[in-house]
Amino acid sequence: MTTLSSTDTYTGPDWLLILLTRVNKDVAELISLMLWRTWSMRNDVMHGEKLKPVAASVSFLLNYVESCNSVVLIWGRRTREGTKHDYGWVNVNVDGASDQLTGHAGIGIIIRESSGKPELCAWKAIFDGLYAKEIEALACLEGVRLAVELTHGKAIIESDCSTVIAASSKPGRDRSQLAFIVNELKHVSRLLPEVGLKAVKREQSVIARELALLAKRTTHSAVWRMRRLPNVLSH
Repeated sequence: MTTLSSTDTYTGPDWLLILLTRVNKDVAELISLMLWRTWSMRNDVMHGEKLKPVAASVSFLLNYVESCNSVVLIWGRRTREGTKHDYGWVNVNVDGASDQLTGHAGIGIIIRESSGKPELCAWKAIFDGLYAKEIEALACLEGVRLAVELTHGKAIIESDCSTVIAASSKPGRDRSQLAFIVNELKHVSRLLPEVGLKAVKREQSVIARELALLAKRTTHSAVWRMRRLPNVLSH
């Protein structure tokens, strides 16, 4: 354990980061999560929500860390199975998860370079009460948006929802129940030189699925580039 001298002084805008470098990674992670949760609760109260009990926050953070660690276990087993494409393409694998009882849902996205190496992962909580296929379509749309931010090259979008892939692959404006999302997906796709759409089996979307479940379970959203992967996801 690292000890701090009472004579040490830490000032300036980076004082907290300096202190965190003095402790081990596990402690730094827990402190960071605690501060993030505190700031999140502060924002909720500022917007009129009731202050949650301390026990609720403790339970939330413990479940959050456990969920992240479960993603890491699958990540380690499955990362090498990423689909490889021609040089210059990025692979965007997406999935959605929803709970009809609570109305909560989540989407998960993992983007890999053409060699199969992960470049970015993201998860996003959804609270709009959308039905399952809308969640899957929204996952594809968010995947394209992230691909636009990440690269100026070609991208292939993979989803295990064949209905969404079929609707998004048809030329012209979509007229189905998914029209609003699908037409937006087509519009955003024009920002890339080429976008392919591919229906895959569920077992090919294991990581994206776990990220979607993480978002649904924790009602939390995040985007991480691999070069800045948080410690809780890099063990």
